[in-house]
Amino acid sequence: GLEDEAAAIDAAIDATLADLPAAVDSSGHVAWWPGGRGSVALTAWAVHLLVEAQAAGRTVDAELRRRLIATLGRALRSDHDHFVDGQSWFERSLALEAMAAAGALDDAYFAELARNAGLLGHEGRARVVLAALRGGRGDDPAVKGLVAQLEKGIVERRHQGRLVYAGLVGEAPRSAIIPPGEVRALGTVTLALARAGAPAERIDRLTEALLSLGGPEGWGSPHADAFALMALAELVGRDAKAHGVAGQAVYEDGAAATLSVGEPSAVLRREAPGATFGKATLRRTAGDRTLIALVTTRYVPAADGADQPAVATGFAVGRTVAPIDATGHANRRISLEKPGETIALKQGEVVEDSLQVVSARDQSYVVVELPLAAGLEPLDPGLATAPPEARPSASLTRPADFVQFLDDRVVWHYQALPKGAYTFAVRARATVDGRFTQPAARAMATYHPAVQGRSAGARVEVAP
Repeated sequence: GLEDEAAAIDAAIDATLADLPAAVDSSGHVAWWPGGRGSVALTAWAVHLLVEAQAAGRTVDAELRRRLIATLGRALRSDHDHFVDGQSWFERSLALEAMAAAGALDDAYFAELARNAGLLGHEGRARVVLAALRGGRGDDPAVKGLVAQLEKGIVERRHQGRLVYAGLVGEAPRSAIIPPGEVRALGTVTLALARAGAPAERIDRLTEALLSLGGPEGWGSPHADAFALMALAELVGRDAKAHGVAGQAVYEDGAAATLSVGEPSAVLRREAPGATFGKATLRRTAGDRTLIALVTTRYVPAADGADQPAVATGFAVGRTVAPIDATGHANRRISLEKPGETIALKQGEVVEDSLQVVSARDQSYVVVELPLAAGLEPLDPGLATAPPEARPSASLTRPADFVQFLDDRVVWHYQALPKGAYTFAVRARATVDGRFTQPAARAMATYHPAVQGRSAGARVEVAP
């Protein structure tokens, strides 16, 4: 139910706060992973996380917060050395807004960015407006000028007799290193205009547009989902409170849940075998605004993970397993082309697990994951105590930016992965006898999860 989901979100927030210090580089910027080069954008978003977590009553690292704010203060300078190429003005707007959220608006740099609004793009201008409003500068003439530019950049057209959103004109190009997208830009612009007191009719149209950009799978990526939901939480919540909206969900069997602004006063969990689920009718019981429902469906696939077929929707992933003999060489190779193949091993035997990943286009923030069956233990050749047989015969085609050797899988992370063919290999030892599922390996663009590929699943049998 939703209670389980809330607990999972709380655990994820706690884990992120705990892991954040390890991702700070030597210059004080937050990186995408430990040991990486930090970025201004990610540092700004990390400060927002710390501010919001503290406001929600969580304990945050005060020294880390102070350090990151100081880093953003340096990032307001035009000669800062951590900007993504071509994105300095936009990243400076991110830094300014994050500092304002933390109660540290820099008036001088606010004035500089406002004077150079033409270089910021719509989202950058919106962030400067949000920074000014957070810092008590809402009456500044520069804010009114920025708001006017934001409104001018919104394209609207008539559809069936009413005005509807049709896009943002002249938005500045964004680097793939800072995940771009209309959703984040529109959400930020709408929030800025709403807080600046723009007409309610326009805010309603923009909020409706932000909702319409989503679909059954969200807004297209985890990054877009996060920014859309944060914007809508304020926009829809503010609107619903103002209009006294309430509703009721009525199920086929007569059960009902009353819905109000904020947490539902009742949560109904529906479970049904197969693909038949009870229908529910959502109706408004108070107010004059549209009700919006979030429906989450969870299920366990009927097929075993070993029977998963290969999938290629942006990446093609092939997998080969080769048992290693006493001389350190492969004595046979098993190509996992069809789902359900069985790999027979003996306890103590070492196998080399290889992936062949092909991408037809350049990708950003790519994860390649090689999971292992429960009876296998990965061998990390980077450990000082690693045995000679831990080193695979094939090296990485392209060194990864970050590698994780976990108990049950090995994961390679890339900030940028050019189009081409890549080989990944790891060795593992069969340590436990039995019959196990070998999950499919996969490659995925983190911020565009529809761009992915996976190998076929398999089974592993380890004899004593």
